[in-house]
Amino acid sequence: MSLKIPSEASASVANKRKRCSHVGCQNNVWYRGKCKQHCGRTCSHQGCDAPVKLRGLCSAHGGKNCCSYPGCSKWVISKGLCRAHGGGSQCSQPGCLKGVISKGLCFEHGGGSRCSQPGCSNRAKRMGLCLVHGGVKQCSQPGCSNRAKRMGLCLAHGGVKQCSQPGCSKNALSKRLCHAHGGGSQSSQPGCSKYAVSKGLCCAHGGSRCSHPRCYKIVVSNNLCATDGGVSLGAAE
Repeated sequence: MSLKIPSEASASVANKRKRCSHVGCQNNVWYRGKCKQHCGRTCSHQGCDAPVKLRGLCSAHGGKNCCSYPGCSKWVISKGLCRAHGGGSQCSQPGCLKGVISKGLCFEHGGGSRCSQPGCSNRAKRMGLCLVHGGVKQCSQPGCSNRAKRMGLCLAHGGVKQCSQPGCSKNALSKRLCHAHGGGSQSSQPGCSKYAVSKGLCCAHGGSRCSHPRCYKIVVSNNLCATDGGVSLGAAE
């Protein structure tokens, strides 16, 4: 017989959790009496203020467990390997090495859900629809059909953080600043002062960023980030 914990007791337990010692902060403690925001543990990569994940670095600058397969820099899923090289659960279909989506199968062999649009076999993303047929949240601005980015708005209608420098309307990259005013991190290539977009490099020196207008996220595939459709619509990752 299960006992239902009174809401008063649940609230009491929540109130007893250790809070950040920073004045006025109510976040839970993460490290040495402070939350992630105030603990001071930020990435050791020059110019980066992202929280540390591993070995003194954030995930973008190497603070992650990488696949042990030679030459592979993808995230480890299990057994020291990424999904592409044997980590995680594999599709139960004979001869298939792709990762399981659901029901023990990859997307191509029946795992996951399909778009409800007649004749479409793409993966459903939202409301039973794929990205092509409207499975994305749209901008709340009347008459606008662009994809919402932040606060229910698209980039054109304010759905992006702007640089805090007076008079500047550029996108903020980090520290509430755009690249021109000190936001983001510079390319690790000697003598280069351009913005690093991935692997510590700018676009000119091997980094790659989303091709969607005013988007600076890292490319996933097809020159797009995950938010802007950088996934294979007809197959599983």
